[in-house]
Amino acid sequence: MRRTPREDSRYLARGGEKGGFADTFAKEIAAEIEALIGGPVDKWDLEAIEVAARRKALRVATRAIEARFNADHSDKSAPTLA
Repeated sequence: MRRTPREDSRYLARGGEKGGFADTFAKEIAAEIEALIGGPVDKWDLEAIEVAARRKALRVATRAIEARFNADHSDKSAPTLA
C-alpha cells in the first residue's frame, strides 16, 4: 500500500528510511565546514567575515559595472542633428 506525500513526510520526520542519511549528511557538512575554515566556528568573528564578504562582493560588482560602462562608447558614435 502506497503512502500519501503527507504520510511520507511524517514517516521521514520520525526517522524513517532516510532519517539516518539526514543525520549523517548534517554531520559531514559540519565537519567539512570546520575543515574549510580551520577550526570551530565559535572562535570566529562572524560579523567581520560577513563585512569582508560583502565588501568583496561589492568590489566585484563594481568592477563588472565599470567594465560595462567603459565598453559602451555608443554615446559618441552617431552623428548629431543640427
